[in-house]
Order: sequence, then C-alpha cells, then structure tokens
Amino acid sequence: MKDGLVIENEAREVLLKALNEIPFVQIENVQSEYRIMNFVADAVISLKTPAGPTTLIVEVKTNGQPRFARIAATRIERMTREIPGSYGIFMAPFISQETAAILEDRNIGYMDLAGNGKINFWPVYIKTVVERNPYAKRRDLRSLYSMKSSKTIMILRVMLNEPGRIWKTTELVAESGSSLGQVSSVRKKLENREWIESVKGGFQVIKPVELLTEWSENYSPVLNESRDFYSMDSIQDIETKLVNYCADEGIKYALTEFSGGARYASTVRYQKVTVYVENDCIDRIANVLSWKEVKTGANIRFYEPYDEGYFYGVRNVDGAEIASPVQVFLDLGKLRGRGEEASEAVLKEVIAPEWQ
Repeated sequence: MKDGLVIENEAREVLLKALNEIPFVQIENVQSEYRIMNFVADAVISLKTPAGPTTLIVEVKTNGQPRFARIAATRIERMTREIPGSYGIFMAPFISQETAAILEDRNIGYMDLAGNGKINFWPVYIKTVVERNPYAKRRDLRSLYSMKSSKTIMILRVMLNEPGRIWKTTELVAESGSSLGQVSSVRKKLENREWIESVKGGFQVIKPVELLTEWSENYSPVLNESRDFYSMDSIQDIETKLVNYCADEGIKYALTEFSGGARYASTVRYQKVTVYVENDCIDRIANVLSWKEVKTGANIRFYEPYDEGYFYGVRNVDGAEIASPVQVFLDLGKLRGRGEEASEAVLKEVIAPEWQ
C-alpha cells in the first residue's frame, strides 16, 4: 500500500495536469503543507483566471470513504472561510458515489488518482469520468467481502439478519463466533462507509440496503462445491422428495436461488431445484432418490457449502427449509438476467419491508 506522502504527490500531479489543460487558467504558485490558522492544507494552488485570482485549498486522504470525506470537508470549509476567493478540493485514491454526493452537497470539488472528479468554481468547470480506476477494488473491500474470510462474512450475516438491533461488541462476537478483533475490524470498515453508527448501548446498521447491495456486487461463492443431477420427476415432486428425505434423515439443507426465491416472491419462476446440503450427503441423497449425475441438462443442483454460515437464518416456509432472504438475494444476484430480476423481487417484497 502506498503511504500518505506518495499519494499526496500523485494527487497533486493529477490535479495540476487537469488544470493545465484549461487554456484560460494560469497556475501561478503551488505550495505544500500550507498553514491556514490552526490547520495545514496538503496543498494550496494559486490560479489566475479571467474572473480574477482563485486559491485552491486541497485536502488529500489515503481513504476516500464518507467518514473521512466529512472530516476533510469540515477542515476545508474552515480554511476557505479564511481566504477570500478560495475553493476547496478533496482528493483520495478512490472516491465512491456516496462520497461524491457528500462533497457536491457542500460545494467542494473532488478528484481521485485516476482523474475522475468534479471541480466547479467560476469560470472553471471540470467533470471527468475514467472507465478504469486501479484503486477501485480497494483492499478493505476485498477483505470485508472475501469468501475466504468466513468469520467476517458471518458478522455481516448476523447484522443483516437483525439490522435494527443495537449490538454490543461482545454480543456480536458471541452470535457470529468471531473474535473481538474481527468484529472491531468489520465495525471500523462499516463506520467508514457510514453504514453503521454508534448509539446508546452499542451500535446498529443504519443503511442495510446499501451494505447488502455492495456485498452482492462483491459476492462470488467460488469455494462452494456444486454438482448437477437429473430426475424425470416434476420440479414440485423433486422438492417434495428432497424435503421429506432430508427431514426424515436429519440432514441439514436449505433451498436457494430460484427454489428459495419462489418461496419469498411469488413472481419467481424456475425449472431447476437448487439446494445447499451439509457435507458428504449429496451422494447419499441422490442414490436413495435415484437421481443421475449429469454434465448437461440438469434440473437439480446441489451446493456443498464450505462453511456453516450458509445455513444461518434459514426459514421454514410451507414445510421446506429455505436459505435466509439475504442468502437467497446474494445467490440470485450472481445469476444474470432473470436471476437479477428475481433478487430484486426478494429485496422488494421481503427484505426491505422487514428492515423498515
């Protein structure tokens, strides 16, 4: 990871390049670590424009998440009040849409290290969109949603299962089976996004839909083993036999994807049964129910989950065990086309109403 000084230098070069491309703007002076009252700006740039002199006050952060942007914005506002004709700019390696909205609302410009940004002061207007930002897949995102970090993922499952609950750290540790350090790390990352907040008695999720949406965008259950089978029975008969056998034998299972979505949202239609089953039970179920393993044309798919979290929050709907609405939403979202439509139906009809 690059240190703060390197990022400051890169940010200054990115901003100067953008300003140099404006034919009617002349850069007269650039100063680093410039003291303004009780603050120190990372950079102060003096410009000559047709409307007169302008001073840019630049704050650079290594993290562009909303919490850091709000802190920087307050500093910028105080510094710009001290210098007439000044305009504030926030810079970071990556700036999310949430951060951009915060800054625009406070009339502060912004730009990331790829050159994406918006700067708006008379008579200058710059808005740039760069397709690829090498900082877009940030390290904290990878660690937060990595399927290899099952304890971290379990913390998210628990919090989203009861988003309105006020959690104490020790309670979340106990419920998720995670360590104190893991819970503290997840809490810090979510606080940076302003998706949880501290309240009397603990902390709670305040933007569960935003959290779930970002998780869905980074969700890829590649560690789960999947196997496909075929039966001549109807979808309804397949599920009935599966549910009855697992119940009789005490096998842990949970219908998911379209099989789960259809239980939560009536608009979901499907032609393949999809189910999580506990380890080492697939062959046993298939053999007893006379289902044939196939490479193509399957109408049954088994997932053998790599951790127990996939069974967290399972609900019984009409006698069948269904993966939690959150898990079904995630699984449907990774299926293009109809899967994405079905995931939105689950979110709209089940998840969002429960979170209100």
